Amino acid sequence: MKIYRLLKFASILRNPRVRLLGLWLMYVLRRRCIGVYVDSVYACNYRCRMCYFSDEAERKTRRGKLTADDLEAMGKALLPHALKLQIGCGAEPTMDYEGMKRLIEMGKRYGVPYISITTNGALLNKSLLIDMVSSGLDEITLSLHGIREETYEFMMGANGKHGHFRELVRQIEEAKKEYPNFRLRINYTMNADNVLELKEWDTLFGGIDVNVVQLRVGQRIGNSAYSNFDLADVRKAMPQVVVPLVERLRAKGVTVIAPEVNNLDRIVEGADEDNATALFNTFAYCNVSPTNHWQDDFDYHKETFVDYCQRHKIGRLLLRVALNPNLKPDIENSFLMKPANYKL
Repeated sequence: MKIYRLLKFASILRNPRVRLLGLWLMYVLRRRCIGVYVDSVYACNYRCRMCYFSDEAERKTRRGKLTADDLEAMGKALLPHALKLQIGCGAEPTMDYEGMKRLIEMGKRYGVPYISITTNGALLNKSLLIDMVSSGLDEITLSLHGIREETYEFMMGANGKHGHFRELVRQIEEAKKEYPNFRLRINYTMNADNVLELKEWDTLFGGIDVNVVQLRVGQRIGNSAYSNFDLADVRKAMPQVVVPLVERLRAKGVTVIAPEVNNLDRIVEGADEDNATALFNTFAYCNVSPTNHWQDDFDYHKETFVDYCQRHKIGRLLLRVALNPNLKPDIENSFLMKPANYKL
């Protein structure tokens, strides 16, 4: 499935009511209409400086693991309705390789069109890559916070090894030759100390078939070790460094997801969402982890996605808000105002 074409089409639909109406139509026709984002384990082997795992106190609160029974129940409840299964959202999925492999196989079993993992890649090698791809993995996303060795290892923490990252990229390139549909995505988090290194992109990825690149703006999440989230340097680098790279990558056929200079503040500060957008995001992004089950009153051991939506009359709510975006939800129905757990 061309998931990025679908995402691009959704982004073109600027009118949130039209997007919500399309989502409602997919739901009532029982078409796949949600993204399922799973952390089977809350753990990470890195201490990336922009991440909450770099804070010892907060790290102690992010623990837990979904059991095999949890994963099977979650799969039965959600995956028949998923357009995409994203493994690894706020933690490192390879810390639970068995659970990650089970999720990939479940996604394949339930016919999910697109299965992706996000990882730092430290625990992976060619053999494990082939194992995952042959099980049904469509895409691997590597997190990256620096092009140069010294920046990469500083930003990724003590365990981050630039040499291993380069070797892993080479091994992914080899795996792609055996599995031509397997895709490589790079998520690069920009800040004042690494944004200019994007000029040196080809020193790391020259000759590598990267399919998707996302350039993110660094944001404070938790009490992270890194604190320079001032946008001045990133904003200055946008026309000089970021835009030329985006244009060059797109000319090569790479799918690029990047902010525009005029919406940097909106991304970091978070803009107030209208009812239609809030409902779209709440409904479409289903996050599951050892501490989160999409909605507080949703128990995937006891009911399916459709059961839950019918219990709360969510289909009717989608249509009502699409037709009347100023609609105020019933005071006892907090579904509309609950923020999305995860956004692509």
